[in-house]
Amino acid sequence: RVRPGVATDSRSQGLLRWYHDLIDMRKRLPVVGASIPGRHHHAVWSDEGRSVLLLHRWMEDGPSALLLINFTPAQQSMALHRPSGSWRLALNAASIDYGEAGDGQALVPATLDFPGTGPPIVLLPYAVALYLSSDHGPFPA
Repeated sequence: RVRPGVATDSRSQGLLRWYHDLIDMRKRLPVVGASIPGRHHHAVWSDEGRSVLLLHRWMEDGPSALLLINFTPAQQSMALHRPSGSWRLALNAASIDYGEAGDGQALVPATLDFPGTGPPIVLLPYAVALYLSSDHGPFPA
């Protein structure tokens, strides 16, 4: 939680940057913005035993989004085989930019290609990683 006032400790500053980046992404990319019935579509896959979730969200035009979440205090790995396409990491909560030690940044790949037989993705405790498809042209800045 970020408390009102100036964020002075590095954890609060990182959390504040995370919130700003999430809000900015929602404003710039309709696929991660507010859902519009008939325009937004989604598919969800989960592993309840390991408390990990994969959310694929897309629209008829523009990039698709792929959200990976680990809801546990333990590191989890996910072997991903869908959805098909090429994906680029857009946000990684384990990034040093958000006040983490940086070890999670190396564990989450910068790009994904499906179908593929690459190694499983490792998600740190309570990790969140957002990928955008690269099938729909250049990414917004």
